[in-house]
Amino acid sequence: MATFQKGHAKLGGRKAGTPNKSTAELREWVQKLVQSNMAQVKRDLKELEPKERLDVIERLMRYVLPRQQAITAEVEGANTTEWEQFQAWKRTNARYEAMTDEELQAEIERMQAITSNL
Repeated sequence: MATFQKGHAKLGGRKAGTPNKSTAELREWVQKLVQSNMAQVKRDLKELEPKERLDVIERLMRYVLPRQQAITAEVEGANTTEWEQFQAWKRTNARYEAMTDEELQAEIERMQAITSNL
């Protein structure tokens, strides 16, 4: 029996990036299953409570949207997370400062309604 030598080029097998045939067939089958039952899935979603419906939609989105990779950056004198939080605060603050008193009151009521349902 031959022994593996470190640094030796790969011989045989699938080329990098070639999909597994069984996996491709299974994905195609699941896609057809979902497409042929789309009306029933929509009806089932409508019967769920709003929180449950959002949970299901969030889980389904994992299979549609690419996963976000964490990005780190070096910022002198600041933690990246703190910098991002500061930038978000600035955007939110600018938005609120541009609102009229009536718009601000409506936003407060909207937030209260959202948080009371949590």
